[in-house]
Amino acid sequence: MLFAGLEWIKVYQKPRNRNTSKLMVRPCYPPMYLESQIPDMSAIFEEIVVYNTWMVGDLVDWWADNCYWSGRVAKILEDGKFKIDLFPPPVGEGSSYEALFKDIRPSLDWGPKKGWTVPLPKFLNGGKLQFCAQIAKPRHSARAACY
Repeated sequence: MLFAGLEWIKVYQKPRNRNTSKLMVRPCYPPMYLESQIPDMSAIFEEIVVYNTWMVGDLVDWWADNCYWSGRVAKILEDGKFKIDLFPPPVGEGSSYEALFKDIRPSLDWGPKKGWTVPLPKFLNGGKLQFCAQIAKPRHSARAACY
């Protein structure tokens, strides 16, 4: 069986003008749950993402034009909408957009050694750390933890 338009992508590639390789693929994003809707942790068999209410400054992925764009929540608008600032070039497009609640998710990092992790948090007034999400691992996992 032949696949039209099949394209091979290396797991690591060197971007132009850089000496270090960048990870180009990662597994599917884990299931997401609002903090108020977390399932019984003894019943989960895969890691899950737990998030609560969105705050200005949270790192998010925004679904638009059939792909996810990474940025920050710049402003919380009415009717379940947000103003999202995408990261500037070369990482992103650098523009601001209006996004719906249903089209954003917490930004996560992934690496072959640690798996899914939450990016470094922002600081709130008073120096307290604010994470946009947590990753909960199954209790039977070798790396069972919530961080």
